[in-house]
Amino acid sequence: MRGCVLFSLVGLFLVTPWRALLSIESGHDFGKWDPEIAAYEQMDRTNPPPQGALLFIGSSTILGWKTLAQDFPEHHVINRGFGGSQIVDSTYFAERIIFPYHPPMVLLRAGANELEAGKSPEQVFADFQKFEVNVHSILPEAKIVFISLSPTIARWSQANKEKQLNTMIEQFIKGTPRLQYIETYDISLGPNGQPRPELFLADKLHFNAGGYKLLADRVRPYLPPPAFRVDERNPAVTYGGVYNDYAGPQWYKSTMRLLVATNGYAQFTFIGSSIKWFGMKQFNLGIADVYLDEVRVQAGIDTYSPGTLNAVELFSSSGLSDSSHTIKVVATGTKNPNSTGSRIPLDYFEFNNGVVAQ
Repeated sequence: MRGCVLFSLVGLFLVTPWRALLSIESGHDFGKWDPEIAAYEQMDRTNPPPQGALLFIGSSTILGWKTLAQDFPEHHVINRGFGGSQIVDSTYFAERIIFPYHPPMVLLRAGANELEAGKSPEQVFADFQKFEVNVHSILPEAKIVFISLSPTIARWSQANKEKQLNTMIEQFIKGTPRLQYIETYDISLGPNGQPRPELFLADKLHFNAGGYKLLADRVRPYLPPPAFRVDERNPAVTYGGVYNDYAGPQWYKSTMRLLVATNGYAQFTFIGSSIKWFGMKQFNLGIADVYLDEVRVQAGIDTYSPGTLNAVELFSSSGLSDSSHTIKVVATGTKNPNSTGSRIPLDYFEFNNGVVAQ
């Protein structure tokens, strides 16, 4: 049965452009979200998120998750929630706020707003199926995770419908590769089976910090193993030339190192098949070259930006043999014409194996 449903949905998406299909089916006003989606796109242009980050998308529970990065510090996460939205909105705007990031995991929390608006659990379930088909048509290897709905005080009257929707999606997902269900229905309930007031803001609808802590604790075990990070002050990272050290909470482990001298370098040997260099961009930073195993693989990496951007992925390489490799970041002593300096930033290296070569 599941295969028949998916076949029918795939067929619909093949014969009809999916954005037009959604508009026809729902009579839904997608245009009202354009300013918020455009704002996300502007953020992406000024401070592009790293490729391969975990993507959280959905309605106000996601939008209001301000501690997302702090809750999962060993992962790169992207928050693309927009409050009041429905699952069909995430489907419609996927090409703008999902596909460009190539996330290995897409975590969706939505569905309650459409129940409030009068849709049946069956209709919202069908919307989830369309979301899954659309995302997997472009990102076939991505894992889609549905974070189930939790009852709230303000919408207690629809708690049974939320539970029905959760159950439909859970049964649909069960045993299916690249789909995952996270049960959170119970986290907002007390011993009496009622929503706990101390977990909600004054509107009795949205989680407060206590509610988000419970949500983060429930989601955390379902995330993939994190990539391994080596801070720039780790003894495994060696240096040549002069450098300056800085401290601040905006950086990994609260430290940043800037290479000062021309041909000054930072070097790290690891065992793995991928490596990334993270640093910052700023008005007074310069241009670097990157070497892998003594071969220059990328020249002219410009770390200049008119504004300060932190946790920026400055270099990435994957598909390496799963063996020992050495990355070397070299300060060229050159700079963007608009920059006032040529120093090169190093916050940390990230790699996939977790073995530091001896």
